Amino acid sequence: MPTNKTKKDSELVTNGFLKTEMKRAFNEQNKRNLAVFVTKQDLKEGLGNLREELRGDFNKTQTYLEKIVGKLDKKEEKNVMHNYQHKLAEDRLADHDKRIEKLERVVA
Repeated sequence: MPTNKTKKDSELVTNGFLKTEMKRAFNEQNKRNLAVFVTKQDLKEGLGNLREELRGDFNKTQTYLEKIVGKLDKKEEKNVMHNYQHKLAEDRLADHDKRIEKLERVVA
């Protein structure tokens, strides 16, 4: 004998129920997906903060480089003065050599 099983009305899935459940599942999945993605506003805020940090780091670097350049300029000035003083001393010694030779010729 064939058995005809029928479902109770409470066990049947209606078209309206199916649409509602699918929308709910889609919305939940959509929310989970959106939690992973970044919005334009998030990017703008992140880039703004990054720009400020980089600007601060750039200013620190620039200040440090200015100090280094200042020190190098001072060392270069000292080096130029030092070389000039050596040239003066060498010129004096050369002049002394000439004068000593003249004196030796006169005495001899």
